[in-house]
Amino acid sequence: GREIIPMLTVKENLQLGAVAHKKVQFEAKMKEILEYFPDLTPHLRRKGGVLSGGQQQQLAIARALMSDPKILILDEPTSSLNESDSKALLDLLLKLKKEGLTCIIITHKLNEVAYVADKITVIRDGSTIETLTKGIDDFSEDRIIKGMVGREIADRFPKRHGVKIGEVNMEVKNWTVYHPLY
Repeated sequence: GREIIPMLTVKENLQLGAVAHKKVQFEAKMKEILEYFPDLTPHLRRKGGVLSGGQQQQLAIARALMSDPKILILDEPTSSLNESDSKALLDLLLKLKKEGLTCIIITHKLNEVAYVADKITVIRDGSTIETLTKGIDDFSEDRIIKGMVGREIADRFPKRHGVKIGEVNMEVKNWTVYHPLY
């Protein structure tokens, strides 16, 4: 998927996804797509780069939907989102699925993929290992991990001996990061 263009407004970003639509068609299509993304509607004139991470992700998906895709492929879509934004995105994918859009999600967050997927294909070292089907196969995290690593994981969280929890190992104070565009 393509990232948003931070220096363009939300509306201009959406226009990039709808180059084949005439102006009147674009306005109608934009209104239709924005029904999925009510958080974006008040921000049509704002630059995409000032939106929150969740809103930027929504904008990228909205822009892709403007071209009426048959398949939507999302690569690690929740990696930079907080828990509530992640849940909202996953619920949107479920809604799009009900409306007939095929979504492929690439992720390492096993709980999320099990939540939205009908099928899970495990890929290891560039090869397809197996495909699990919801309702037929075990969709548990332990089962998916077995496919990923090739064996059962007896102790996913082994005890660490000789480690004292509670001591400060690293501390950062007064750290400021500036974005080069803002």
